[in-house]
Amino acid sequence: MVRDEETGLCSCTDGLFMDETHGCLSCDYMIPGCRTCSEVAWDSAIPLDFARMYGPDQSASFLTCDACSTSERYVHIDAAIADYTAIPDDTVSASRVTCKHCQASFDGCTSCGTYGAACEACAPTHVLQAVDADGVIPCTRCDYFMANCLTCFS
Repeated sequence: MVRDEETGLCSCTDGLFMDETHGCLSCDYMIPGCRTCSEVAWDSAIPLDFARMYGPDQSASFLTCDACSTSERYVHIDAAIADYTAIPDDTVSASRVTCKHCQASFDGCTSCGTYGAACEACAPTHVLQAVDADGVIPCTRCDYFMANCLTCFS
């Protein structure tokens, strides 16, 4: 943590973010599994110490994940919004922004995009199927097509 002697405000070195109680921490430490983070105005449920960084009269700032560390994980924002690339400042996430595994949303899925919108690739034990009635691209287990089959290729 670096303190400006003239203003008394603090800042973190590149790649670190100011937690309210623990000082400067890495993106991955504050949001496990996250590769890149950014500071935002909307409430991600991960508050930053904006008073020490910008002064007590400034608006609150929060931390969000821009991309998870692997394609097997996606950024989960628990808010009722349609476009995750342009989140309004008045948005409030019902729980902390996290990196969730694609399998949490799609059984057998190994890649589901930045925000987990759809499964893009399946594990070798599953086959990627066409879009179903709900618009979800499911991974179907190999043994659905052939009894006792453990690995299949689509």
